[in-house]
Amino acid sequence: MYKVNLLPDELQKGALVDLGRIKKLAAVVVIGLVVIGGFGFYLVKDYSRLTQQAQVSPDPAPVAAESGTAAGKEDAKKAHHVLPETTRVIDKEEAEFQTEPQQPDGVTDPFVGPMVLTGVVYSGGDGDLAIIEAGKTAYVVNQGDTVAGVWTVAQIGRDAVVLEGSEERKMRLELTGR
Repeated sequence: MYKVNLLPDELQKGALVDLGRIKKLAAVVVIGLVVIGGFGFYLVKDYSRLTQQAQVSPDPAPVAAESGTAAGKEDAKKAHHVLPETTRVIDKEEAEFQTEPQQPDGVTDPFVGPMVLTGVVYSGGDGDLAIIEAGKTAYVVNQGDTVAGVWTVAQIGRDAVVLEGSEERKMRLELTGR
């Protein structure tokens, strides 16, 4: 019978173990674990900061009055908007100090005024968004949201939106392809 020894000469029975080398390896492992733990803590902390929702004051006037600039103190009535706004007034000069957007005549009757689909963010799931302009107001809506208090978004497709109104009225808005 033949005896085969696959271990190198340094690791043979009775060989001395280099403790200095083992200590260096252990120190590198400990430092690596500390760095990985610190990075993980940073990611968790940063993620929790990003997921917190912004709290918006219902009255924008105190925000302007508390700002340290002279313009902020003089224009205390000027409104500050926090994005994303789901309802925006398109004509800013006319409605600068307006708190609620006016409903155009064409919202209740689509033949009186224009109601235009200006954009669709289509993901194929629940996160679909549509941008609808009605008169001087633009709406960023999801399925189930209400446009101008009259029309409810029933379906959002790649290039069209179906709106439902009262009394079984339906309207389909399509992108114009500009």
